[in-house]
Amino acid sequence: MIRKKEWEKSFKNVNGREPNEEDYEKALSLGLVREESSVPNSNKKTVLVLGTVIVSLLIFAIGILLTIFFYPSPKSSQASFASSTSQSSKKERSLQILVLQLITRIHQNYHKKIRRNLKKDINLLNLRKRLGIDKCCEISLPCMLNQK
Repeated sequence: MIRKKEWEKSFKNVNGREPNEEDYEKALSLGLVREESSVPNSNKKTVLVLGTVIVSLLIFAIGILLTIFFYPSPKSSQASFASSTSQSSKKERSLQILVLQLITRIHQNYHKKIRRNLKKDINLLNLRKRLGIDKCCEISLPCMLNQK
């Protein structure tokens, strides 16, 4: 199948005259000529470009809408970063206070034990002085007690 203009040229060369409407209809019915399209080529290109642009914009809009509607919502713990940060800093601060209190108690108990031991040592020294026992006699004291 050829275009109408090419068919007209070949018809003129073969028959020596210009084709009329009946010749054209006969060629169409035999399938020798391709029927002219109602839309010229320039219009086809314009429609194709506009269709491509419109479809791409439509796909872009659908993508945005899907992102808006199906984007995962934040969990309750992630709802507000500031409140979660302040809550965690409060927890850390309370933990620090507890650790400091524990260290203070351990330190106080240590000093209480030292004081008790010092009191025991002072009482023992006072007892030795009262009994008149020197440090040099300290080794012989058990021996003296066993002899009695």
